[in-house]
Amino acid sequence: MRFRVQQRRAATRTAAVGTVAAVTLGAIVTSGAASSRAADAPANETLQFAAVSVQSIRLNVGAPAATIGDRLVFSHTLTKADKTEGLSGVECILTSVTNSKAKAKQKAATSARSHCVATIVLTDGQIAAQGLTALTEPGGNFELAVTGGTGRFTGAAGTLRKGGGKDKGTYTITLVPRR
Repeated sequence: MRFRVQQRRAATRTAAVGTVAAVTLGAIVTSGAASSRAADAPANETLQFAAVSVQSIRLNVGAPAATIGDRLVFSHTLTKADKTEGLSGVECILTSVTNSKAKAKQKAATSARSHCVATIVLTDGQIAAQGLTALTEPGGNFELAVTGGTGRFTGAAGTLRKGGGKDKGTYTITLVPRR
């Protein structure tokens, strides 16, 4: 009887050691695979283009001043090294407008938010972006979330920034890997 008890204890110890070894080995293999995946993960990709205004219009729905519902519609030719690479098409709708009262010797200030939808057309696909921004004039500066695309940009994510002014500027598109 004593021999059987010792055999059971030895079997229990062996099973416990085996379990600890398996768990440890699993953690090592898993952490190695995770670090391997991190090293293989694609980096962000940045595309930058000079932008020249093609057309722009502000469509007022009410008073001559900025009002909710006004539309800003504009497009730019996108170039790199003096070669046309694509174009942009952007439409924004003012969703909120706040006018401050004019103080002595100062003009009244207008603060507004616009919901914008943009499409960038390049030779190897399109990039779609949208978001809420402080844009109040056609062709102004903005930052939007990249929400998808076509061709090489299918499933794209990241940010689209337009800077540099109304008639000329820069589009910077930062694409990040989907998780």
